[in-house]
Amino acid sequence: MRSGPSRQTLRCVAAGTMFIDHIGVALFPGVLWLRCVGRLAFPIFAFFLAEGFRLTHSRKRYLQRLVLFALLAELPFDRMTGKQWVDWSGQNVLWTLALGLCAMACVQRAPREPGLPSLAWLSAAAGCCLLGELLNTDYGAFGVLLCLLFYCTHGLRRRFWICGGMFLWMCYAFQFVFLPGIPVPLEALGILSFPLLAVYRGRRSSRRPLGRYGFYWFYPLHMLLLALFS
Repeated sequence: MRSGPSRQTLRCVAAGTMFIDHIGVALFPGVLWLRCVGRLAFPIFAFFLAEGFRLTHSRKRYLQRLVLFALLAELPFDRMTGKQWVDWSGQNVLWTLALGLCAMACVQRAPREPGLPSLAWLSAAAGCCLLGELLNTDYGAFGVLLCLLFYCTHGLRRRFWICGGMFLWMCYAFQFVFLPGIPVPLEALGILSFPLLAVYRGRRSSRRPLGRYGFYWFYPLHMLLLALFS
């Protein structure tokens, strides 16, 4: 019998901590602890994206679903973060996850086609990271790389030791490049979600209180609610 938290439980943890984070963004921008709690969410989302990439019956439909809800979430995200309905300065995290999915597809194809085609696929994966930075998606290249990290370490015995170490290294590397004046990157607190992921054993909950697409709908709707009250 599989022990540890179910997939549904971990997704609820991610959604809940993200909601707390967004309350801080929209309503209490000066309250730092709300933002700190929210750092737990993205590593969980990235982990389940990598798992979903391996298990889904149709990666094309998976990508289409991410893009559809990214489009639905963009105006609420812009309003919540920039106080206006159209703001091109930043894009929501579903775009990051969509780029992560594309990057994983590229990395998967690379070993099948040796030589220049393999290099082209790896370059395309790097391009997904670059695009995340150019579009200024939430978490940017860092987020795409984290998705790739979870995908590439699947099956390794000490997976979460490796992922945890690389995660912290990436946090400090990106902080050094983009925000050198701040000694401790806020994203590093995401390491606190790794123990939860480490005890996850692939167990599925027998119930889906939010339905099959409940978490997708939760993302734009909760931001719309916060945007209207901010």
